[in-house]
Amino acid sequence: MQVGHDKNRYIVAKTNLNVYYIIDTKEVVKYGPLTNIEFDKEKKNKLNIPSSIELKDLDEYEQDHDLPEKILLIEIFGIFPFLWVLVLPFNFIFNSIILVIILKVMKMNLKEIKNIYKLSSFKICFSTWLSQLIGIVIMRIPMFIDDFENLNKTIYFIIKESLAIATNPFDNIYSLIFLLMLIIIIGIMNYLFVYRFSLKEVYKNKYIDQKQIKKIALLFAIFNIPYFLYFSISF
Repeated sequence: MQVGHDKNRYIVAKTNLNVYYIIDTKEVVKYGPLTNIEFDKEKKNKLNIPSSIELKDLDEYEQDHDLPEKILLIEIFGIFPFLWVLVLPFNFIFNSIILVIILKVMKMNLKEIKNIYKLSSFKICFSTWLSQLIGIVIMRIPMFIDDFENLNKTIYFIIKESLAIATNPFDNIYSLIFLLMLIIIIGIMNYLFVYRFSLKEVYKNKYIDQKQIKKIALLFAIFNIPYFLYFSISF
C-alpha cells in the first residue's frame, strides 16, 4: 500500500490492487474504494486536494509522518458497535447504584428498595443503554453526506459542517447545535423509556406513585446523558 498526505487534512491511500481511498482526518470521513477515474474526480473537483501529492510506501510514510487523529470517544462506539455489548455490565452497575441512591433519598425502607430494584433494575439498564445507542445512530447520519448532495446547497453545507461533531463539536456552530440537539434527544429518550417501560411493573404493584415515577425517570435522564460526548482521544 502507498500513502500520501496533502499537509492539510486529507490522507490518500492506494492499494496493491490500484484501488484508492481518501480519509478526511478532520471530519473522520472515508471516501472509497475508488477507481483511478473516481479518485481524480473526488480529488480535483470536490475536495481540492493538490495533484502534486506524493504517494509513498506505508513503512516509509510512517517514518516521515506523525499524524495523530483526534476523535470523540463516543464515535469509537459508532465505529465498533460490539463495544456497546461490553459496556452493558458497567451500565448495569452504574444504574443500580443510582437507583439505590434515589430510593434512599426518597426514604424508601429496605424491603421496598429490594422489591423495586428487583422489578426495575434490568429494565432501567436496558432503557438507558438503548437511548444512548439510538443517539449514536443519529450522530452518524451526517457521515452519509454523499446521500445529501442533491439537496439544497444550504442544507448540504449545514450537514457537512455538522460532521465536526465526530472530532470537535466546538469547531463550528452547526456541530455544536447538533451536539446539543443530540444530548436533548438522548435525555428525552432516557426519560420516556424509564417512565413508560422500566417502572411499569413497579407502579402496577403500587410501590411508587405517578409523581415518584416522574421524579425517578427525570433523574435517570439527567444522570445517563452521555457527557463523554465532549471528550476526545488521540491515536
